[in-house]
Amino acid sequence: MTEQQQKALLDLKARQNAGEHMPCPRCGRDTMREQLYHNASSRHANLYVCEACGAAEAMLDAFSKPLPMEAWACMKELLDCKTMTGAQLWELLQGNQAQFLCRLYERWQEESQYEDFRDYQQTAHHNCPGLFRLEQEPFQAVYECADGQVIVRFESTGEGTRMIADWIAKQE
Repeated sequence: MTEQQQKALLDLKARQNAGEHMPCPRCGRDTMREQLYHNASSRHANLYVCEACGAAEAMLDAFSKPLPMEAWACMKELLDCKTMTGAQLWELLQGNQAQFLCRLYERWQEESQYEDFRDYQQTAHHNCPGLFRLEQEPFQAVYECADGQVIVRFESTGEGTRMIADWIAKQE
């Protein structure tokens, strides 16, 4: 978790403790109950979330697949890839969006003849903050950063899916 995200969580916690009514930090919907302790305590952040998100976290935990913090509504505006270097962005992607993008790639490999790629693009943009575009042929995720672009490609191996990043420097 980045320092900026940690600060944002501390700010949200202070605002919740002060009694400020706000949308659920996880889903962004206005479903939080007025009495803070009537909401669900998050399993992944020291915050309260709405009941639906609390239940979703419990189910995802059962499968060891928590929703990445970057996918939380309260974090989406924090990720500004255009201020990061390619190296910083690649490090972030490996830690946070890698699993989601690999699963999306694997599903596309199995279902491409039956499904509309626009649905994959919408899902990727919703779940991958900072994504500039998702391309079909070849399947790759493109991110713009301060010093150029990071293009993430995918490869099926005997052990699973591997991500490979290419960095394209900005033309000065």
